[in-house]
Amino acid sequence: MKQLSLDNLRTFVTVVDLCGFAKAGEKLGRSQPAVSLQIKRLEQQYEDLMEHLQQEAVFALKNVIKKLLIMYLINQKITNDK
Repeated sequence: MKQLSLDNLRTFVTVVDLCGFAKAGEKLGRSQPAVSLQIKRLEQQYEDLMEHLQQEAVFALKNVIKKLLIMYLINQKITNDK
């Protein structure tokens, strides 16, 4: 496996923190296409890992949504029973 580029990782973290490629580019002093290219390289290097993490995140999100729905339904039941 190739050595991880810290610059690409910093860019990735900035994209996540700022919720966007253009905003990350502004903060990092790069164009949006340059940021996108860095993320593309990072994805290629760690495609399998990122896919696995994405699947875990989707699974976790589904569990959170299920719990919120249950809490909502319980709250509705309590409210309606009063």
